[in-house]
Amino acid sequence: MNVAIADRLANLRKEHGYTQEQLAERLGVSRQAVSKWERTESSPDTDNLIALAALYGVTLDELIYGREADGGAQVAQPEEAEQPEPEEVEQPEPEEGAECPASEEEPVPEEAAECPAAEQPAPEDAEQPSEGAPDAGASSRDSVRCSLSDGITVDAADAKVHVGWDGVFVHDIASGDTVNVGPGGVHVDAQSAEHTVRTGDDGEVWIDGVRYENWGEAHKAWERDYGGTYRSPVSRFPMAGLALVAYLLVGFLGGFWVQGLALLAVLPAWGAFCGLCDAVGGGKSSKKIKDETCGMAFWCGLSSFLAIGFLTGVWHPTWMLVVAGVAGSLIIDAVWRG
Repeated sequence: MNVAIADRLANLRKEHGYTQEQLAERLGVSRQAVSKWERTESSPDTDNLIALAALYGVTLDELIYGREADGGAQVAQPEEAEQPEPEEVEQPEPEEGAECPASEEEPVPEEAAECPAAEQPAPEDAEQPSEGAPDAGASSRDSVRCSLSDGITVDAADAKVHVGWDGVFVHDIASGDTVNVGPGGVHVDAQSAEHTVRTGDDGEVWIDGVRYENWGEAHKAWERDYGGTYRSPVSRFPMAGLALVAYLLVGFLGGFWVQGLALLAVLPAWGAFCGLCDAVGGGKSSKKIKDETCGMAFWCGLSSFLAIGFLTGVWHPTWMLVVAGVAGSLIIDAVWRG
């Protein structure tokens, strides 16, 4: 398409009060298509030319060639549309071609060589930058559809999101990752720089090629292998429950309620020992292991003092065990730092 026809299409559109979006809607095309017609990047097909002529109330000849421009009845710029000679259109004047998108078929007086866009109302002038920018309509590819039956659907250039009665579906078009949360559970097919996660229809989970029966099993393995809360076999032993049951038994059966408190007194030391085992087995830092060791030394001294006191009733000089526990903790810390 030559510049004269493109200018004529733009002028007729503005003369009839249409924006590019409104005209595109009337013709059933995209706004980018209308913008390309007016920038000479493409040409409307025959059906669109017929529709444009009918919409503007002109003939096809008037729309393409402007043959009735002398009468001034249909074309917005008569003096520019009188002589649409293609060979003259292809040779615009350099100094005027960069500033004025008007028809350049023949020289015009300086007072008449104003851009058609400058003669339009302010809202139409504001539209011109978007017409010349190739990416100005990129966001128009995004759409949002809402309905009670289908839910909410968002279509973007790089992603698609659907929220409806059947759940939530997210598709990252760039990476190909998908996540579907619905009545059937959570289904994931995603890959990062370090890990790959996907799920099967029967609820199985695959992480980095390793199969797990369900998300619970996968979560436990993730905690164990990737810095989660690791529990050693020692810490899994139900020491607290057994100590409580034993205390109740010796109390009810033998009446040793005070002596039986020794069973409960050892629990702090046992907890500290479990913490040390978890730190070592979980591959924690040296500082974490040092802290657990110092804590175990203190709690062992305190538990020993309480256990001996409850069993024998001798509290002096067994209190020295507490002092020994504190001293041992400080010594371990100093030696570890050294």
